[in-house]
Amino acid sequence: WTGPFYGFERAMETFEMTDSPRRIKPVGIYYHTYSASKPAALKALKKVYDWALAQPLHPVRTSEFITKVQDFYDYAMARDGAGWRLRSSNGALRTVRLPQALGLPQPATSQGVAGWRQGIEGAYVHLSGPAAWLQTANREASTPHLHDANARLIDWQAEGDGRRVQFTLQGHVPLEFALANIQACQVRANQRTLTALRPTAQARTAVQQFKLPDATARIQILCP
Repeated sequence: WTGPFYGFERAMETFEMTDSPRRIKPVGIYYHTYSASKPAALKALKKVYDWALAQPLHPVRTSEFITKVQDFYDYAMARDGAGWRLRSSNGALRTVRLPQALGLPQPATSQGVAGWRQGIEGAYVHLSGPAAWLQTANREASTPHLHDANARLIDWQAEGDGRRVQFTLQGHVPLEFALANIQACQVRANQRTLTALRPTAQARTAVQQFKLPDATARIQILCP
């Protein structure tokens, strides 16, 4: 093995180039154990890990990623009345990208839709199961919805015109998630009330961010 022994830090360049305008490859940190044999190589490896941990990523196991790739090839979408019917082949994929020309997701009038986050090329829609019916409109949704999370959305149950919600997040690291349209609402997780980190003004709607020490949690949104 010859130098430069710090060369692995250039993996960050690859991760950054495959992230815009959308991520087309996962951030997969792969290396040999001999990376620990050189101080420069070990330092580079730590630098890559620190970079990855600072990014808004959703950590998954390799086995989970494989099933998502398989689902991508068999995923079905079709126009159905005033909306779009979405169907997964194995339940692995829970996010679809909505072109801007189709408008904005309306979780309250859709089925199996938990929320969305605006991206450069359109909205990334969060689904709560393997099948969904998505309705869109040229207006912002006013009910609470999931903006983003670093864990898998297991379910999403909304009642009372979308003002009372229960959902489960299941991940591999301490949870970080954000909710939209909850300004006058109470958020609880595992039987305790949560306090938002800070409200942030987004391009389309107000979002509040939360962190939990748990990798899995049952979360409630209670609005007047």
